Amino acid sequence: MLIICSKKKSVHDLMTKKGFSMKVNSIAANYSTPINRKNYAVETKINKAPSNVTNTISYEKLPLGNIYGAKINFTGEQGEKRTLRKALIPRINFEDYKKMTESEKEDFRKKYKVFQYRDDINYLVDNKPEHLAMPLQSEETMDKFIEVADWYNKYKDHPIICLGRSPKWFLNTSLWMKDGLENYDFAAFSGYWYRPDPVDGMIRVKNSGPTQEEYEAYKKYLTDIEADPLSIIIKADKAGEKAIITDYVETGKGFTSYLDVMADIAEDQGVLDKFGKSFDILSIGSLEYTEDRKNLEYKPDPPKVIMPEKLQSYDIGKNLWEQGEIKQEYFDMSRKVFDDMLYNQNSNECRSAFYPHYYWGYFSPNKYKTNNVHDPKEVQELLTHLHSDSPIFDFDPLMSDFRNLLNFRILDALNQRNLLKEKHVTRM
Repeated sequence: MLIICSKKKSVHDLMTKKGFSMKVNSIAANYSTPINRKNYAVETKINKAPSNVTNTISYEKLPLGNIYGAKINFTGEQGEKRTLRKALIPRINFEDYKKMTESEKEDFRKKYKVFQYRDDINYLVDNKPEHLAMPLQSEETMDKFIEVADWYNKYKDHPIICLGRSPKWFLNTSLWMKDGLENYDFAAFSGYWYRPDPVDGMIRVKNSGPTQEEYEAYKKYLTDIEADPLSIIIKADKAGEKAIITDYVETGKGFTSYLDVMADIAEDQGVLDKFGKSFDILSIGSLEYTEDRKNLEYKPDPPKVIMPEKLQSYDIGKNLWEQGEIKQEYFDMSRKVFDDMLYNQNSNECRSAFYPHYYWGYFSPNKYKTNNVHDPKEVQELLTHLHSDSPIFDFDPLMSDFRNLLNFRILDALNQRNLLKEKHVTRM
């Protein structure tokens, strides 16, 4: 599920070279049969990847007790190469956890509690003192975290699109739960070109937003992973339920920007009306955190996604719970869960793709399935086109350990509460 990790840096002014385009493979559909687009009388303008492009990236299963020795060469701050080190925690997914003995589980519980005392702790993305320890330490906080995941279980029969990295830990937990989700789709999206306004709700920022070249690249990316408007409509029709798009929402400016480009793509595909009737929105966040943000000029209560111009006629109206085409629901999570799983960038960056519109024409997140970019020349090439000082690729082996231990902690907590599925197949 991890795509790629990065630091949140603005690099738009530094991207001066044109014409660089990463070649990307399509991700296989998440259904037993491919999406049949011919049943929808629309014309699409999608550029297909060259037939000779192959994806050689692989992620081998790591036996429990073995040291992960992948030699990943990442470039650090200011172009300095990081020392190659070995991650100490093997990959722990659902299948790995189910094979563990009780003594192995106890060993990992101890590793979880003492993680902050490691010698290499400074390699974490987020070095705030309160974020050095692993999250979800208390059982009370874990219970509240599971509540958010269980909230998604109500929509297990709906196609679900995870917009950006924020909901991933909650959705993955739902995948592992009894009566939880069977699958969901991930669509990378970062940044915004709308800003909140106390009178008009949301205003598009002048001279911002994607260029035509960036727009075409993002449309191709979404079509390749079958998360474009037409694919969403087809999946919703197949499921007999509206699709769900979910993300962390505070002011909603990012979500509005995403819906803006989706509406443009839907219009190009000739399905704008169907798209406006095909999805609902689930938002997560913490009202306590939002209220503490003194620099926010717009604090809706509860947060509501404002529709862009082309989708305003499908909005639910002035009142959040009024019946309409696009319905919205918000989960106000515990502040401690929010701090641990969203505000803590170590958790947030562990399963992420930083993908603002000014990156759309330069690479596609679905090329990199994990942290595996083995070829230093490939890293340097990407840095040349994206950012010469602070790389987009900043996934240290310690962050791999963090992710795998957090996987273990959640799986272990579900198992101890008799909430873990008997069978689940991890999607690679």
